Amino acid sequence: MARKWRSGGSTGSFSFNKLKKYKYNSSGTLVEFTGTAGDDDITVSGSKSSLRRMADIERNVSILAAKLLTNDGGSGDSDDSAFGRIETKKIRFKNDIRMDDPVDIRDDVDMNTNKITDLGTPTASADAANKSYVDTKVAALADSAPAALDTLNELAAALGDDASFSTTVTNSIATKLALAGGTMSGNIAMGGNDITGGGDATFTNFNGTATYAKYADLAERYAADATYEEGTVMAFGGEAEVTSAVGYGSTKIAGVVSTKPAFAMNDAAGNSETHPFIALQGRVPCKVVGTVSKGDILVASDISGTATVWTESTVDPRMTAYVGIAIEDKTTDGEGYVEVKVGK
Repeated sequence: MARKWRSGGSTGSFSFNKLKKYKYNSSGTLVEFTGTAGDDDITVSGSKSSLRRMADIERNVSILAAKLLTNDGGSGDSDDSAFGRIETKKIRFKNDIRMDDPVDIRDDVDMNTNKITDLGTPTASADAANKSYVDTKVAALADSAPAALDTLNELAAALGDDASFSTTVTNSIATKLALAGGTMSGNIAMGGNDITGGGDATFTNFNGTATYAKYADLAERYAADATYEEGTVMAFGGEAEVTSAVGYGSTKIAGVVSTKPAFAMNDAAGNSETHPFIALQGRVPCKVVGTVSKGDILVASDISGTATVWTESTVDPRMTAYVGIAIEDKTTDGEGYVEVKVGK
């Protein structure tokens, strides 16, 4: 029996057999259906009235729309025949929607201030991230940093907002003198401060006034005929320039061996084994024999390299016999050391 049928906005005539079933194919054409209907198939029985057929179609469309599952097989937007249904109008859902497979969204989704919930942990670079995942990554980035440095803005401020901080530091370091030493290209202004903890300082020229020194004698290197210890009284003579002084009141006194002079002259002449420093002026330890009182004049003794008290109280020793003046007491008779002011 031929009946009028409206589909896709057009009205046509279609002959129904009440013993057969009918469905829309992928092109939207109503055709005869044989076999068993699948879950997604919409079928119409030919034995029902037109109104009942319409009711069946509407009910089945509602069921299919609720599934919201479309597999386009990689088809383009222009290939409508690959889709079971094409909607050109907005669809409003008033209840939850369940999607069991991926959904290919080709346009924006307006959430209208609502949320997408129950997102899984992202694994691919294009995956959406949930709040828990983002919070974890941000916390790992801060990694228990102090409160004053746990934001990028605070870190930037700490670096002086210098986008080239690494270059700035590298250039600044290049202007510093290495701990291992180097050559200064300009003056060092100490601003009234001291240079401390240093060893020997070597200058081509020294221009200035020395106000104080750790040690207290002016010494000069002389070639010696042997190695002598600190405090040895030295005289001119022997196989080199100086030798150990011997003989009471010897008139060839050069000075006293100093190992820590405040001011050293002729340093390049040699080392302390071959060219000891001989204190010419100032305060040094001196080897003595016998008792000594502060203020006693000391001269060479009969013990090599040792001074003793000048006993000729009414006569000063000759300048060349003068070792120095004792500035501390020694109460024992044997050999020992006292502090002596050498020179006149």
